[in-house]
Amino acid sequence: MAMPVPKPAGLLADKGYDGDRFREDLLLRNILPVIPPQSTRAS
Repeated sequence: MAMPVPKPAGLLADKGYDGDRFREDLLLRNILPVIPPQSTRAS
């Protein structure tokens, strides 16, 4: 019997996942991205 997995409220990730498309996809799924910005990221 499979247990249902709840939808995450947020996602913790490292700087390697700091991309606009990735962040946008998470937000579209109502998941808060908690990702530190890369040092080369424009503000």
